[in-house]
Amino acid sequence: MSQDIVRSNSPGNNPPGGLVPTQQDAWLQQQALAVATPQANQEVQPLQLIHRSLRGRYLYATVAALIGAILGAAVGWTSYSKSYTAGGLIKIMPYFRVAGGPLETTPQYEAQMNTLAAELRGDLRLAERAMASTHWQKLVEDGIVRPNASAGFFLSRVRSEYNTRQFFIRITYNGSDPRLAVGGANAVVEAFKELQQGRTGDTFRREFEDLNKAIERDELTINRNTARIDTLMADRATRDLSHRISQLTRRFSDAAESYERAALLLENMKATRATPQPLDPRLLQQFDPSVADDARMLRDLERKLALDLASGIGENNPNIIRLKSQIATLRESISGAVGAGGGAIYGIILDRDAREVVVTDERIRLQEQLVRDLNEETEKRGRELKTDEDLDYQVATLREQNTRLEKEILKNREKAERAEQLLLTSPESIETSAAQAAQVAEDKRPTMAMFGAVVGAGLPLLAFFLRGLTDKRVRYSDEAAGRSGNNVPMLGVLPNLPDRLSDPSQASVAAHCVHQIRTMLQLNVLDDGPSVITITSATSGDGKTSLSLALGLSFAAAGSRTLLVDADLVGAGLSARLGIREPQGVNEAVTARDPMAYVRETDVADLCILPVGIEGTQQASHFSPSATRRLIAELRRNFDVVIIDTGPVLGSIEATPIIAASDATIITVARGQDRTMVDKAITHIRTIGGRLAGFVFNRASTPDFEKTISGISLRTVSRAVSRPGQNRPMDPTPDPLAQSVHESKP
Repeated sequence: MSQDIVRSNSPGNNPPGGLVPTQQDAWLQQQALAVATPQANQEVQPLQLIHRSLRGRYLYATVAALIGAILGAAVGWTSYSKSYTAGGLIKIMPYFRVAGGPLETTPQYEAQMNTLAAELRGDLRLAERAMASTHWQKLVEDGIVRPNASAGFFLSRVRSEYNTRQFFIRITYNGSDPRLAVGGANAVVEAFKELQQGRTGDTFRREFEDLNKAIERDELTINRNTARIDTLMADRATRDLSHRISQLTRRFSDAAESYERAALLLENMKATRATPQPLDPRLLQQFDPSVADDARMLRDLERKLALDLASGIGENNPNIIRLKSQIATLRESISGAVGAGGGAIYGIILDRDAREVVVTDERIRLQEQLVRDLNEETEKRGRELKTDEDLDYQVATLREQNTRLEKEILKNREKAERAEQLLLTSPESIETSAAQAAQVAEDKRPTMAMFGAVVGAGLPLLAFFLRGLTDKRVRYSDEAAGRSGNNVPMLGVLPNLPDRLSDPSQASVAAHCVHQIRTMLQLNVLDDGPSVITITSATSGDGKTSLSLALGLSFAAAGSRTLLVDADLVGAGLSARLGIREPQGVNEAVTARDPMAYVRETDVADLCILPVGIEGTQQASHFSPSATRRLIAELRRNFDVVIIDTGPVLGSIEATPIIAASDATIITVARGQDRTMVDKAITHIRTIGGRLAGFVFNRASTPDFEKTISGISLRTVSRAVSRPGQNRPMDPTPDPLAQSVHESKP
């Protein structure tokens, strides 16, 4: 039946041999909940993901996290050391006295003091003077600081701040030793006072006034240059001289090119006049009207002569003689015109554009005038361009001078501000106070130790989490189908048994698990009539053969006439474990009319086997869907329960048709199996239409087994079996699971 069907636990359905009623109810309730609850739709919460990744690794992860936290805290604590600070005072009064005169108030005193306090933190000259002082040299002699310390090292520990109410700058120095803090602060105060020696207020005032005069002079020059630029550009429509110069340059180039072409054409025309060319009369007619008239009259007379002669008039006719005389006269006139140069036509030449130019005196005169005009135009454009280029040079020079003066003004203003600051730091207005004792500045060791502990503990936990996240193996029973998201119910859990089972308590627990799986199949999966169950796995080694043999023994012990079918053509595990080596078996039964002829009895009551046969691996092609259905139908008529052990569903040919024709399929999943392989196996079973009853988790670890209902319900049973006098002789069956079921028979 489908895995979605769950039967109610009625009083009349108690399994034989078995459980205390309350334990059985708890077991059935758990299995019903596993079947009815769809796990694929349950969203995995972050805490669940963390638990699944760290499950089974909590102890190791905790120990590693504790070790990492201790190491991280130690590193964090030692990475910082306690620091000390000491401070000295530099007091500067807000007034000064010049040349013995009255006191004068310092202009912009507060702004200048803030600027001075900021400059003290980066004054390399001050640092060098301080490191040469007696205070610092004493620290070097005592070995507190290195003798080759840099000025940058010194300034990195200097702090300065202006106090607006009490007219002083507080100098502080930070160091890892209290003596270093006091000596550094006093070295700064002493160096500052030494740098001010020899300076007077009159010197600073004269410097300040000279700089202001220079600034005024430069500003006046800038104003004059700006006015000059405005005057030069007053008659210009645009102040963009570069654009205008570009236009003038283009016009000058065009005029110069036109002049050169006209001059060259004029030279060619004059050369043609010096050596006239013979002319074609037809061309001459285009330029001389008299010649054109003679040529037109000649054509008319020649046409009339031809018509008269054609009409039959003789050669001696007076009209014919007169026409011939006129024609001869016109031809002589035209020839004379051509010979005389066609009326001052010297020839035809080509210009640069390949156009014909007739060379005449008039044309030469016009070309000479054009050359003169173009020459004047070129000279005019050149003068305009030269004027604007000179103007652009003058404007650029004035602007460049203004830019230079503006930079000079900025420099002089900075110098004036500095002179004004020095004016109020003259020795007569400065008072200093040395540092006396150091105080603890800041102790970051507890904070860094806490941070190191968090990081040190987090890294191992993260490593264990990533290891669990990438681990695709099935390690616990609830991961076999729950983590794959296939909604496959769990039929039972089998413990991890040794190869040679000698503990009666272990045997009792294993047998009880098998009987529970059989009970679940009878109550929730199988019909009341004969049933065919296929047991398979994703890959080999998951214990499907052991489960098949053990379930066969359990069904037989419950009074059901049971047949074990060894359809694992490669492994042939059932036949080997029962010691049956028949030459013929399931391959022949698939194609035979009477498959019961190949069924063999076993030493166990109500338990028979259809072996695989010696040549099973060579006959896999016999397992067609129709032949498999016929075989299963025949076996169903002769047995109450048929349990078929096939090869792995992902690697065998015979598994697919057998699963498709069975009433229910059980998939075994061993601890350590790849979850992706289990998913593929389940998907394949459902794709071919197989009825997946559920899965059995095999080789469960002791903690995982004890957490299930199986482990809880079996404690009383295992204790009862282990009493003295309850042990039975062991059957020499080589399979420990089947051995435990066989020995549990009443």
